[in-house]
Amino acid sequence: MPKRIDLTGQEIGNWKVISFSGVSKQGCAEWLCECRCGKRKIVSGYAVRSGKVKSCGCLNIERTKEVNTKHGMKGTRLYRIWQGMRQRTKNPNNHEYGDYGGRGIKLCKDWEKFENFCKWAKENGYAENLTIDRKDNEKGYSPDNCRWVTAKANNRNKRNNHCLAYKGETKTIAEWAEITGLSKAMIRYRVTKMGWSAERALETPKMRTRKQLWAAFLIQKFKEE
Repeated sequence: MPKRIDLTGQEIGNWKVISFSGVSKQGCAEWLCECRCGKRKIVSGYAVRSGKVKSCGCLNIERTKEVNTKHGMKGTRLYRIWQGMRQRTKNPNNHEYGDYGGRGIKLCKDWEKFENFCKWAKENGYAENLTIDRKDNEKGYSPDNCRWVTAKANNRNKRNNHCLAYKGETKTIAEWAEITGLSKAMIRYRVTKMGWSAERALETPKMRTRKQLWAAFLIQKFKEE
């Protein structure tokens, strides 16, 4: 059996070793230690020397309190937005991970710390009615690729939106619907189901029923043939 290392009187981490306590069932030397907070506990010599156990548990409690109270914003909407970004980009168990972290969307290193994100948010127009939006949906969350927009604008910038190019401008179906007065469903049906060009889909007056639309389609096909 190797000679036991005498740790009596040593201060390691938050511990001060008081005295040898005995040997555990596993054959490890155990020591009576006093934590800086004043609490005493029997800890294995290996755990103390390796730093595996740094304190009686008070150190973790202090760190948790520091994280929760340092910025005083835990539970706020801005903090939830930050948490949401971290979950989507880092947690494989998050239901949105596949559309974010799973396809390479990352949270920049600077924003790993909430205080940095909070500072950027307040200096760049954050308001309670706005949401964070990535300008380029193929890039991650970072100061140069993010902005604060309304929920409506955010939804329009989603990568699964159907965009149409018409007269030199590219807009979402929702935007063209507002401009033309046609419904989103009508435009989408004309383009995806009927196979119409953007010009024809947006310039054809609104019809009352899909039957009328289908009849118009058949008439056009008959003329082309």
